[in-house]
Amino acid sequence: MTIIMPALSVMGVQCCPLPTAYLSTHTGGFEGNTFLDLADQMERAAAHWRELGLRFDAVYTGFMGSCGQAALAADCIRTFKRQENLAVVDPVMGDHGRLYRTYTPEMCAAVADYTPEQVAERKMEKGDGSLTLRLRRTKDIAAELGARKGGRLLVGFALETHDEEAHAEAKLERKNFDFVVLNSLRDAGAGFRGDTNKVTFIDRTGREALPLLSKSETAARIVDKIESLSK
Repeated sequence: MTIIMPALSVMGVQCCPLPTAYLSTHTGGFEGNTFLDLADQMERAAAHWRELGLRFDAVYTGFMGSCGQAALAADCIRTFKRQENLAVVDPVMGDHGRLYRTYTPEMCAAVADYTPEQVAERKMEKGDGSLTLRLRRTKDIAAELGARKGGRLLVGFALETHDEEAHAEAKLERKNFDFVVLNSLRDAGAGFRGDTNKVTFIDRTGREALPLLSKSETAARIVDKIESLSK
């Protein structure tokens, strides 16, 4: 933010910063830097903006230091961005192939496909009978990106348990991906419970099944595939 704001100001753009955290140094190459979570200040600043009735032509998010900050940033986008204007979410999660220490597995989780239709304002007390929770479909972010893809390269991921290749190929077409990285939980050594993975690249020219590799090597092969398609 400290880098981009002066450039935007020179371009005549009025910026309203909402800092998420204070760090004693930048995150690239320095150890032991201090981290101050400003989530409570974010909430107070956003409340003031709501009182003023502010709206923005665009919203840009960068470093997030906690799940709470990410939730507040999402709420700001919903509240302050005009519907027809741009929201840019920059997932600043690490440097040099390593996650920032502030990032937890929960912050890196995939977006849920369904969310509760109603959120209780208080504890739901246990009763004698069964309980039914109604879920509604969340917005399909990948499909929306595919619909406005333009010249961008989009990569999808598919974790399947049956009819794996058919499901991945359907996702490739339905969401307008350039290729899909397919995982099958039926493959030994694949998935979440270990340091290895076995994937298949599926694009419109065919399939490329990789052998069982370390997860870091699998990631490198995915990057190689992206580079080959970007040339």
